[in-house]
Amino acid sequence: MRKQVLFALACCVTFGSVQPLSELLSFRWRKRLTLSLHAMYCTNSKAYYSVRLDNPDQRIQRDADFLCKALAQVGNLVCVSPFKILYYTWLSVTYFGAKTIGCLYAYFALTLIAQKLLMDNVTPLVVRRERAEAEFRQTHFRLKGHREEIAMAGEAIEARERYVLDESLGGALRAQRKLVVAHWALALSSSLIDYLGVVVNYSMLGFAIFRGIRGWDVPEKDLPKMISQSSFVTFQLIYAFSQISDTARAATDLLGYAERVGELIGFATGEGGAGDPEDPKKGGSMAVIRRAALGGRPMEWSVHEAEGPVLEAAVRTFPDFLARPNGGSRLVAVSTFQCATDKRGGARLASAAEMNAQHRSFLALESEVWKDLTDSGHFCDSVDPLTGCATHTRLGQRYSEARGAEEILRYPTVFDGAQGEDPCPVVDHPRFGTACYPATIFTD
Repeated sequence: MRKQVLFALACCVTFGSVQPLSELLSFRWRKRLTLSLHAMYCTNSKAYYSVRLDNPDQRIQRDADFLCKALAQVGNLVCVSPFKILYYTWLSVTYFGAKTIGCLYAYFALTLIAQKLLMDNVTPLVVRRERAEAEFRQTHFRLKGHREEIAMAGEAIEARERYVLDESLGGALRAQRKLVVAHWALALSSSLIDYLGVVVNYSMLGFAIFRGIRGWDVPEKDLPKMISQSSFVTFQLIYAFSQISDTARAATDLLGYAERVGELIGFATGEGGAGDPEDPKKGGSMAVIRRAALGGRPMEWSVHEAEGPVLEAAVRTFPDFLARPNGGSRLVAVSTFQCATDKRGGARLASAAEMNAQHRSFLALESEVWKDLTDSGHFCDSVDPLTGCATHTRLGQRYSEARGAEEILRYPTVFDGAQGEDPCPVVDHPRFGTACYPATIFTD
């Protein structure tokens, strides 16, 4: 009796410690990973100053944590499953022979390949969901940082800010809905694999009984015992394989978070491939950068095909673009940068008069372009530099000029903010530095 009690206590301690030990591993991994990210992000590389990735704070604080949790969850099963598979494979071979078990392995190989194809579609959705959540969070940070100005501006601006917040939430919810559907497909595939495993088990038993596999020529009274034992062994083998397939959702989350954290590590260590903005062959823009003067100030402008993240952001900013008969077919971005005549203010330009003058110069140019293109039947709108929203058409989400310049021209982004204020992303132009005034026009 004493041995049974001790055995039961040992089992309770062993199985009850699995989840806490997994969480402890996740805790230690997060500590080491985050400290390493801090070391790369804040020391020699100066990555915090010239970061070109979206929301590095979220990648360090949230994505690294979720990465470690997903890794612990997947590792908890993957580390144990190979031993169970080997053990029950050896037992199954003694009952059914190597050829039958080889067919079972082929079945699970096909199911793992099918799940891998589904996982390849889910991982990018995890990345997009995290990016959308980060943009939603950044929108609230912006509202918090400019709360005094918005409160003084009156109800019209408050309503506009609420609309922008709602649109940002809508983007996050759309990304989450797509991920929910993809996770649903993964769950259905895992459930189908589990139920088909039962069919495979009884098919193996039927084949062994009716085809007379060697070792099954036992007396009739011993046949039920043989069936029970062999069925238990194959069920355990199938269950061990099913545990691996059941980690598909956690594995897709793991890959998504690993991609975001890996991008930050690659950039901080100089291996991110951000490219040189002055050399198109090294990852910069393929468009020709033209120089002119606008309002007595140096100006640069270039024309680009809106693709990838830029196209996605523009569609969210200009919802009327998709409402056109040929909406979504093609969108061109015209990036403009004006240089401040007084650069002493850096990212915070010398005076409000300087910014107002640059704003008036851009609006004068933009109004002519907008009139000519719309009169010709084309879609045309610009990002209002004051609000980040559409200037002429129906309002959508805010467009980040800093992120747009980073995606299109590979211009780095720095974060500027006075003491006590939330930092604001600012374009670091290769000629004008942070004393530049970015604005973008979009047309089809």
